[in-house]
Amino acid sequence: MVKSSSKAALSRRFFLGTLLLCAIVQPAIADEDEANEIPGHDEASEHEYALDLVKHGDALPLADILLEVEKAVPGDLLEARLKRRRGVVVYVLSILSKTGTYSVVTVNAKDKTIINVQEK
Repeated sequence: MVKSSSKAALSRRFFLGTLLLCAIVQPAIADEDEANEIPGHDEASEHEYALDLVKHGDALPLADILLEVEKAVPGDLLEARLKRRRGVVVYVLSILSKTGTYSVVTVNAKDKTIINVQEK
């Protein structure tokens, strides 16, 4: 059973994650190198492409990813980007810890596997 304060925290993170994915984040896909750039250079096209990835099952919603990441790297989401690295779609998340440090967490967007955590 989840405590009500935990439910509130999850709700807040879900809201923030959704807000970031839909409005704040540099929508949505950025590639490592220009040769593999995904079509669409404006934010609206990139945002639609990201939503299509989720709709077609090629990426999980950010809220699902955040639930998994919270277990390994607790904190508040500062930034989220959806990128393609070596043909794999990944979320690159900046997480602010309660101590004021932040970590960059790379997560496989399709299966929630945490690929890398870099503390900054």
